[in-house]
Amino acid sequence: MKARIIALVLACLMLLGNFSSVAALTDVDNTKYESAVESLEILGIVNGYEDGTYRPEKEVTRAEMAKLLVVAIGMDTAADLYKGTTRFTDIAANHWATGFINIAVDKDIINGYPDGTFMPNKPITRAEFAKILVLSLDLKDEANKNNIFADVSTSHW
Repeated sequence: MKARIIALVLACLMLLGNFSSVAALTDVDNTKYESAVESLEILGIVNGYEDGTYRPEKEVTRAEMAKLLVVAIGMDTAADLYKGTTRFTDIAANHWATGFINIAVDKDIINGYPDGTFMPNKPITRAEFAKILVLSLDLKDEANKNNIFADVSTSHW
């Protein structure tokens, strides 16, 4: 499990730091990141889009981050059981990520916004990513003790 979380952290750092790629995907073959991302692909953490591309310049959305997190914590097979209706007004029951979003919310790793939305297609910010990382690594008590997120709204993630 820790290896998967470390792999997720590395994947997210690559994604959010504008480094990225996945080895077997057509738009990233023969890049300097090929071997590192190939490992993430083998772990099943990333897989690209249906057309065989990874789109390395594309920002990571909140829905995509929910999937990355759920896969990293080893609950990806349960996502099918969680598919369907969510508590969020802006996600249709047939949205591709409902199972992943429901698990991530249930595990208190990511949440919606105060207005009842999740904004699944909104790019994830670095602040949101940092908060999600703390929650997914179960470092919440330590972060609260040190007042790490005092200046960051905690009503969503």
